[in-house]
Amino acid sequence: MLVVAAPPSFTTPAREPLAALVGNLLAYTHWPVQAEPLRLCIWGRDTDVGALQASALSTTQRKVTIQHDIDVALAAQRCDALYVAASAPAAARQLARMLIGRPVLSIGEGLSYCADGGMFCIDTRERPLKFQANLDAIARSGLRVDPQALRIGRAAGAAP
Repeated sequence: MLVVAAPPSFTTPAREPLAALVGNLLAYTHWPVQAEPLRLCIWGRDTDVGALQASALSTTQRKVTIQHDIDVALAAQRCDALYVAASAPAAARQLARMLIGRPVLSIGEGLSYCADGGMFCIDTRERPLKFQANLDAIARSGLRVDPQALRIGRAAGAAP
C-alpha cells in the first residue's frame, strides 16, 4: 500500500477538500469502457458526504451522476465508482470485497477500507487530506489509474 497526501495543487480551491480529492481520483482513472455520465454511488451520510453530493463532482473530462445507497447486490452493474463513508453500514463496507476484480473504483473513509479490499482509503481527519492506495486492488480491477495521481501525493513529502 502507498500512503500519499493530497497537496493543494491536487485539489480545486473552489470545492471542499474531500469533493476535490474524489473528483481528482475520478479524473485520473480510466475505465475499460468509458461511461457517460460516470455513475458514482455513495453509501453513508456524513457531513463530508454532503459536500460530495453538493458539488457536481464534474471533472473536465466527464459528467458525474450521484446515486445514494443503492442495493449492494446491484453495485457492480449500476456503479462505475463507489464512495463509502465511515458511518456506512457494515454490509456497504463489505462491498469492496464483493467488487474485487471488477472495474469499479472504490474509495472509502478510514484506513481499514483498504484492508477490506478498497482501492483508495481517505483519512478525513487529516488536513491536508491523506490517502492510501491499495495497488493490488487497483491492478486486479482492470482500471488504469494514472501514476500522476500518486506522484502528486509523493511530491508533498508524504512517506510511501
